[in-house]
Amino acid sequence: MPSGPNRTVERLKRVLASLASPAKKAIKAELYAAAGFIADEMRIAAPRGPTGNLQKSVRVEPGRGEFSVVIKAGGPLTTKPVRAGQSARYDYSLGTEFGTVKQGEKPFFWNTYNANKKRAKNRIRKAGKSAIEAQARRDGFIVS
Repeated sequence: MPSGPNRTVERLKRVLASLASPAKKAIKAELYAAAGFIADEMRIAAPRGPTGNLQKSVRVEPGRGEFSVVIKAGGPLTTKPVRAGQSARYDYSLGTEFGTVKQGEKPFFWNTYNANKKRAKNRIRKAGKSAIEAQARRDGFIVS
């Protein structure tokens, strides 16, 4: 067993490791909750067509990193031929968001994301901080 400063360093490493797991769980849970909230707001903001497929296409998927989620709209539900009889396909979710030559824009995705981004970040940050503080209290590092 190390003694002196090495012993303190080892203890600090154990403490930090014990704080990381609850914080990770809390952050991931809040990350998905915040993304779900933003996706719901996007569904509300999306123009309603006869099929409702644009709203149905808004979804939350895992991102590439451990703490990453992706909110998407469009895909197979909103992809159709450019013109009848042609093989070229077109995702009308993009045309709705940004407009086309024949139709003006009806933004629902980026404006909703930007309006809710700060609130989501704050909620995620608060969840991580609360989890770390709660674990530190349980481990006896914070006395209230």
